[in-house]
Amino acid sequence: AGADIKVTSNDNQTVLHLAAKKSESQLLEELLTIPETVKIIDSRNNLHETPLWCAVSAGQLPCVKLLLSREADISTSLPGDVTLLHLAAELGYGDILGMLLGDRRISDLRNVRSKEGKGGTTALHLAALNGHEDCVARLLAASCDIYSVTTVTPYYGSTALHLAAVRGNIGVVKTILEHDKNTLCFKNADGWYPLHVAARFGKKDCVRLMLLKGANLAATISDSGGYKKTALDIIVYSILHPLSFLERIFDACIEVNEYPLNNPKCIAKVNYDILQPLGPHRKQLRVLDSLLNCGKYAVQEKLLLHPLVETFLYLKWKKLRIFFFLMMLLYIVFTMSLTTMSMFYYVFKAQSLAVDTCVTACRFTLCVSLTLITLQELLQAARMQRYYIKDLESWVKWVTFLLATVVVIGRHPAPWLVHVSAVAVLMSWLELLFLLSRWPSTIGFYILMFFAVAKNVVRVLATFTFVILGFTFAFMIHFEAKVPFENWWEALVKVMVMTLEFDYGSLYEGISGVNATSIVGRSIFLSFMVLVAIVLVNLLVGLAVSDIATLEKQGRAQRLAKQIDFLSMLEMFVYNRSLF
Repeated sequence: AGADIKVTSNDNQTVLHLAAKKSESQLLEELLTIPETVKIIDSRNNLHETPLWCAVSAGQLPCVKLLLSREADISTSLPGDVTLLHLAAELGYGDILGMLLGDRRISDLRNVRSKEGKGGTTALHLAALNGHEDCVARLLAASCDIYSVTTVTPYYGSTALHLAAVRGNIGVVKTILEHDKNTLCFKNADGWYPLHVAARFGKKDCVRLMLLKGANLAATISDSGGYKKTALDIIVYSILHPLSFLERIFDACIEVNEYPLNNPKCIAKVNYDILQPLGPHRKQLRVLDSLLNCGKYAVQEKLLLHPLVETFLYLKWKKLRIFFFLMMLLYIVFTMSLTTMSMFYYVFKAQSLAVDTCVTACRFTLCVSLTLITLQELLQAARMQRYYIKDLESWVKWVTFLLATVVVIGRHPAPWLVHVSAVAVLMSWLELLFLLSRWPSTIGFYILMFFAVAKNVVRVLATFTFVILGFTFAFMIHFEAKVPFENWWEALVKVMVMTLEFDYGSLYEGISGVNATSIVGRSIFLSFMVLVAIVLVNLLVGLAVSDIATLEKQGRAQRLAKQIDFLSMLEMFVYNRSLF
């Protein structure tokens, strides 16, 4: 009829633009048979869109196919370097994206990044951000760069995995990890790993999948305040019910066949990858170190007692136990040399060449062993950090080292050095007991039970301090500071001894009859016997042993924590690649 096919509308759209948006492709096919359409097949409307752009944005696969068959320009982009691949990936049109990727002209456009104002994203980034699993799979199959990063604003220099983690797009995360698990080790511009990002935004499914694929619970990042945090720290404070969440993940690492656990035919397969994650590091205890440093005792205790952790530590201990004996030997040498030197100075007090030689040998041995142990403890303190500072044994060690140093450099014999030497020797033998508690047997368990009960007793006594002090001053005043209540310290010690041994006869010898002194004194003693000797002492016994099951659980957890502490120290010097 002579109509001009090149005529455009007010918004600069041609008939091809309008036809490409229609669900029926027959009209577009008919128009493309007209020779003049070759001149307008790549024309742009006011939005800079070509007919091919209109077809893609409308999701019209037949129209896209027709335009591509007519050699429509596939490289056209919108302002900001937004390509057709960006558009199809963002909208989730997997079939259209597949058709575009199959075009021979697309190879140079697969990894094009948009301009900074558009986020510096590739098509893969947009597909991951919007949760289009099919599009992500097609882009990865077309060899799109999985490590390409966005601009810092607004996406913090992230990879596709980071973006999927932010939105919790579990299908996309799974697709990316099946393609390349090493993306878990890639940081964004803020230094955050994908696991940390998923945990920070509370995306539990993504966190679980990443951990089972080898993400590192011990990997450290810096938060906005500049504080170092591991992935475990973020999970504990950002994920709802973190303990049950982590327990389920640990449970998933253990597979059991159809037989019950007490059946000889039962076979359990244990996967320790979550405790030995991906990464260039060579330390197998990093995850368990982070567990000790996480600051949540309930989480520590439960996870330490999990079969996954217990069996891992058992196998690790079998590999490195020889070094425990060597370390124990070093501490024994330190303790014996300190004790022997102090004994020569203040017990034997013999003066001879042989004694001087023995003292010199003890001093030299003490200096060498003390130096080695101190260096080892400094390295351990730098590694364990929060756990090391909070651990009572650490303070016992440093008090022992300080006192031992004074003993070594002091001018013996001296009255004040007697007391320093006595306390140093006592502390060194206590430290041997602490070290032995790491042994994975009933010996180590009983030692930790002993310290657990001791803590309960000290806690109760501290709570009832005012009762003890009240009777201390009452007896001191009543007996007018006579023996054995001459001063507050002797009176306090006597009151503490009286909780076990009353010594009633000697206390009131010479005080008889019914008078004020007898009545008041015996009333105070009777009150002491009821309130302290009966009530308080029985309370101490009851609290100390009331819940044996809880004490056993705490003892086991503490023993495992001590093993981690010790094995972690060994890994600074000795590394074994395999548990078996």
